[in-house]
Amino acid sequence: SKFVPKWLEPFLEQAPKAGPVPSIQPRDEGWVVPHKIRRIKNKMAEKYPKPKAIFDAIDRDGGGSLDRKELAVGLFNLGVWVGPSELEILLSTLDTDGGGDIDFAEFANFWETYTFD
Repeated sequence: SKFVPKWLEPFLEQAPKAGPVPSIQPRDEGWVVPHKIRRIKNKMAEKYPKPKAIFDAIDRDGGGSLDRKELAVGLFNLGVWVGPSELEILLSTLDTDGGGDIDFAEFANFWETYTFD
């Protein structure tokens, strides 16, 4: 459908005709994580269009990596509030090596990988 974002299309199915207009519905909960990541990234991109600028703004101690608290506080200070479940989703998405913190390479990979229409 022309009204459905491309990133959401894989998660949709045609709903049974329950009224005058057939509709499409999310098939399961698989769309939730991409939606939350999309929302968070869009909010970050509104503040800083380049990944290095937002990473440096969040990395207040200049250590070159972000832990859970630094990420949450840094995003909050930028006006991007994320709830606990969204923070967990964001951390699991960003921390690709499972080390418990996010370095710039991981953050840049996220920024380039998660593009949306």
